[in-house]
Amino acid sequence: MARLLVIRFSSLGDVAMTLPVVCALAKAYPDLDITVLTRKEYASLFFHTPENVHFIGASLRDEHHGLRGLHRLYYDLLAPAQFDCVADLHSVLRSWVLDLRFLLAGKRVARIRKGRNEKKRLTRSRRKQLIPLKTTIERYADTLARLGFPLPRPLPFASIFEGEASPSALFRPVTPPKRKGEIWIGIAPFARYEGKSYPAAKMHEIVLRLTERPEVKIFLFGAGKEKTQLLEWQMERPGSLFVPGGAIDMEGELALMSSLDLMVSMDSANMHLASLVHTRVLSLWGQTHPYCGFLGYGQQAEDCVQLDDMPCRPCSVFGNKECRYKTFACMRDIPQERILAEIERIIGKSSI
Repeated sequence: MARLLVIRFSSLGDVAMTLPVVCALAKAYPDLDITVLTRKEYASLFFHTPENVHFIGASLRDEHHGLRGLHRLYYDLLAPAQFDCVADLHSVLRSWVLDLRFLLAGKRVARIRKGRNEKKRLTRSRRKQLIPLKTTIERYADTLARLGFPLPRPLPFASIFEGEASPSALFRPVTPPKRKGEIWIGIAPFARYEGKSYPAAKMHEIVLRLTERPEVKIFLFGAGKEKTQLLEWQMERPGSLFVPGGAIDMEGELALMSSLDLMVSMDSANMHLASLVHTRVLSLWGQTHPYCGFLGYGQQAEDCVQLDDMPCRPCSVFGNKECRYKTFACMRDIPQERILAEIERIIGKSSI
């Protein structure tokens, strides 16, 4: 049995995007032994993968930190596994160190081709080439094909819970299973960078508008400092707003997302997590653009909310740039009524 190592350390959204490819690979090549190497905190993403998919969690902040830590990772966990080939889906300095070790050991290594020049042409300030690029998932699949493992298109993947019993027990600490007639909407109102974040005050108003409908339950997704603000929102509508973070783990959040009628998210990790469980996502885009290739797996362009008449966007691949006009108008000027109308279009119920 051939043994393949797949490397992707971060970020959470990018690691989540490996799952449709890895699961499709496992189904297409049942005799292939696949191991995914990523951060140990992402382990729960891989609890429901096929039997020939395994997980190695790296402690990149302590035991496996730095050059010495990467050597320890290689000699303690990777070299003993006797991998035949390596798919580097990250291609950064940290993964290059491991790639070199495998190459010196005579193993085949393929690295993702990120299309940096294409993305620069898409986001430059003048003469933008506004054309859709390959998705990250397609780039992952291309990397595997170069190792001799081409995949069918479309990928044979729908959800990480595909074929399993209802996972409602995993989110029972937050809410009982959905009752007939209820509409469950998830909202992830934050993103890492300002260029990808809709103003919190405006999203707060949207949330309150949605809770005016008795059949609607809103689940607010966020972590760290974000959670404090979400809990304040929850106190305003305790019967309609729920904050799952802290009450359940990531596996439970994924199970909860699988029961949503809709997720509303920025261009952020929660868009990709919801996509893993076949939940429709209404996504908001500012500095970034779906053409860069980061739209959630299985999501549709019609569900992307963005201001198409701004010639300055997209100006960033990752949304981490300063706005040249100091306004971030590409996000701030998206009308709240438009977002509410798009939600209404998708859930298809009486007017909000």
